[in-house]
Amino acid sequence: MGIIDHNSQLASEGILTVEQAQNNAKETIKNLRLEQGKLYFWINDTQPRMIMHPIKPALDGNDLSRSADPTGKHLFVEMVKETEQTGSGFVNYMWEKPGKTKPQPKLSFVKRTKNWNWIVGCGVYMD
Repeated sequence: MGIIDHNSQLASEGILTVEQAQNNAKETIKNLRLEQGKLYFWINDTQPRMIMHPIKPALDGNDLSRSADPTGKHLFVEMVKETEQTGSGFVNYMWEKPGKTKPQPKLSFVKRTKNWNWIVGCGVYMD
């Protein structure tokens, strides 16, 4: 969130355009990794539309409102709902895991930004 807040501040001060600031934030977050590279961050908005996914860039720009896991859960819609009241929270769902043939249970923490209405998420597999 600090990366987004910093870039948003640069845009509000006129140092960068909003587009430049958002691109800077996306590129920085795209390269962040935790747990020896196993965990990553993605950004979607409240439409929900994918802003940036470092592992599945084909999702970038796509409307995710109909995207559902194998159980029928509209996970990105749930992420928007989860952040509406308190600004952050946890969402359980199924997601493809490298090395597995079927989607695996995953738990993600999502948090909504104040200025750009982006939702940043990071998740761990629960298998």
